Amino acid sequence: MLKNPGLAASFARLGIAQADVVEASRIGNPGFSGSALRDGGPSKITMGLSLPLSDLLLLSSKRRLAEGDYERAQQLIAAEIVTLCADVNQAWYEAAAAQQVAAMRDAASSAAAASADLARRYYEAGNI
Repeated sequence: MLKNPGLAASFARLGIAQADVVEASRIGNPGFSGSALRDGGPSKITMGLSLPLSDLLLLSSKRRLAEGDYERAQQLIAAEIVTLCADVNQAWYEAAAAQQVAAMRDAASSAAAASADLARRYYEAGNI
């Protein structure tokens, strides 16, 4: 099943959805700034640290949304697997039926050839 291109693409989408869950669980990188001022007197050094407050506030919501997308991707791939199995099952029965039809036609052809041979022999013997 893993060689099926459609399922391979679905598994790739599942991996992306899983990566989105991990990404949604993380806070953005902090920012660091610094400056030094000299205007003839003592130097003024300023340093700053910033954190994305919106990431902290929205972390649980973003994670829940990403987990929902991941679950949806899991359900979609499960549905695709069930559909693929049903298609393979149907194709197997169609192939088996085609083989039986071919065998039946071969038997009918052999019977017709035998009947024609018998009729030819009756004709040659003068019975027809």
